[in-house]
Amino acid sequence: MNMNERIREVRKCLGLTQIEFGNRLSIAQGYLTNIETGKRDATEKIQKLICLEYGVNPVWLETGEGEMFEKSVNDDLFAQFVRQHRLSDTSAAIMRSYVELLSLIHI
Repeated sequence: MNMNERIREVRKCLGLTQIEFGNRLSIAQGYLTNIETGKRDATEKIQKLICLEYGVNPVWLETGEGEMFEKSVNDDLFAQFVRQHRLSDTSAAIMRSYVELLSLIHI
């Protein structure tokens, strides 16, 4: 998986549309589409913004090694997702297991 694909994976993991994801980075949906499809490379500035805004591990974004999210941020984002979607304890446990499985597949 290359960086463009990892950026798309971050967005999908967070459950955001390209518009929502791009708005928080101040980039247009079309520009993000071009990054995700490999028509453009993410600039260093965009990479840093993704890591800062979404708590993405910069090593993972660059190389695919390690965890997608920084640990403490990962837990905060997950808790926010659970609250936002009003997941039951069972649904939250299933979702956490799914996310952990995804991180194993991408090692």
